[in-house]
Amino acid sequence: VAIVGRPNVGKSSLFNRMVGGVQALVYDKPGVTRDCIHGDAHFGGISFQVTDTAGLDDGLDVQGEDTNVFKVGLHIAASGIGRWP
Repeated sequence: VAIVGRPNVGKSSLFNRMVGGVQALVYDKPGVTRDCIHGDAHFGGISFQVTDTAGLDDGLDVQGEDTNVFKVGLHIAASGIGRWP
């Protein structure tokens, strides 16, 4: 499961909750998560891997060499889901 969304909306907090511990840094300013963080989660008797990603901004210039945007795009594609609102 890839956790993807706008900057500073609680993706890392959700990730930490899902993995049952503090693996991702949480801060009240955007830009703390720079690289994707992976962890193991369990829910309803099912085990799965969850990935915390850097925030995506619709106004971001993806023409440049922003490797974080590229990495997040790879995780979105690997998750098998499309964009949700």
